[in-house]
Amino acid sequence: MASFPSFHAAVAAILWRLRPASRLGSAGVSAWTVALCAACALTRQHYVLDVLAGLAVGGIAVTLVDAARSRFAHTARPTPYTARSPESEPAD
Repeated sequence: MASFPSFHAAVAAILWRLRPASRLGSAGVSAWTVALCAACALTRQHYVLDVLAGLAVGGIAVTLVDAARSRFAHTARPTPYTARSPESEPAD
């Protein structure tokens, strides 16, 4: 059974992008990503091209979300849960 692209690989790419800042955590997530992608190909659940396309889909998804967040970050309205600075409070 092979489906194009491998969404296991896409999720692995997204989680790799969100990996922890610590060296140990980053190494663990990186090893898990490589193991998952290799297992998909070695168990013949996916062709290698499916896995590579899945990694590309995950990478593109992260890139698009990052671009949208940076583009629209300045237009965000404060929510009731957003902390406000003392300067933004109206004077009595």
